[in-house]
Amino acid sequence: MNFLDVEFKSKAKYIIGVDEVGRGCFMGPMVVGFCFFDPRLAEIKQLNDSKQLTDKKRREIAPQVARVTRFLMVRIPAELIDLHGLNLGYLFACKQFAEYFEIKFDECEFMLDYGIKTPKEFVSQQFKKGDSKCYSIAAASVLAKVYRDSYMENLELILPEFKPASHKGYGTAAHRAILSEIKPCYEHRLSFIKS
Repeated sequence: MNFLDVEFKSKAKYIIGVDEVGRGCFMGPMVVGFCFFDPRLAEIKQLNDSKQLTDKKRREIAPQVARVTRFLMVRIPAELIDLHGLNLGYLFACKQFAEYFEIKFDECEFMLDYGIKTPKEFVSQQFKKGDSKCYSIAAASVLAKVYRDSYMENLELILPEFKPASHKGYGTAAHRAILSEIKPCYEHRLSFIKS
């Protein structure tokens, strides 16, 4: 792993990593994770971009992250994405973050994975493959992935006919086959399915 030392050099009082999971899914929410940087994150072995880790390893690392830092997971539901798009979804998540933690933005610096949009008043840096370069983004990535996967697994109890636990809402061949036989439900992003 090639983590940068940008978080250790920042002069901000609070450094917050931001990443999302489920951006391109047909079903389920997009989850935007916010994770405060704590130097102890650098001590967590195998912390990395969640996509580079097995499900088992992510679930081992997530509690370690949760023990050493503050975080918030924000669900952006399918209906909001259909009505307003992904970019407004990011701004909604940022609003939730601001209201939850009640901190001054001029005390914060946000580390963003590439493509994430934040309000203009946020002081931020954006990184390509940021979840494998910044500890706080990697931590947000792992927590958001575990959170969203658990959400989709629980959804199977309510909507077993769509088998969300197996495809996690992504547009896999199996998911597309189900949608060819059954109409989408309230957890589906109709704008994604049509396009």
